[in-house]
Amino acid sequence: MREMLASPMPRTHIMLGGVSLSGGMTKSFIQVAIIMVFGFLLGGVEFFPGGYSAARIVLSILGIFAFVAAFSLGFLLFSSAISMRLESPEGLQGGIITLLTLPLFFVSNALYPVQAFPPLLQALSIYNPP
Repeated sequence: MREMLASPMPRTHIMLGGVSLSGGMTKSFIQVAIIMVFGFLLGGVEFFPGGYSAARIVLSILGIFAFVAAFSLGFLLFSSAISMRLESPEGLQGGIITLLTLPLFFVSNALYPVQAFPPLLQALSIYNPP
């Protein structure tokens, strides 16, 4: 967002230029690698239960990173598309909070018990992370 506001270039060139996209994807890769290593070392998580060959494990890890790349790229493009239409960083933060956080908050049991929800909200609350 800061780069878009400060640069004399058109905003679409910055968004599609790849610098912010590759930086964001690199952060996602680092986070996934750290989570996998700590899950293995501290939690005893078995990502690949016995019987997998080394080639299949490498292919699976590459698949995980391909999924993370696609997912993070989608979110980066989504947030860039939102920020291109705004004039201040505060507007981006408020928009994301309003768009993502409030619907999750309203289908949680923070205000009322789930049993008191209408049937549609009860169905949605099943998919809400705790």
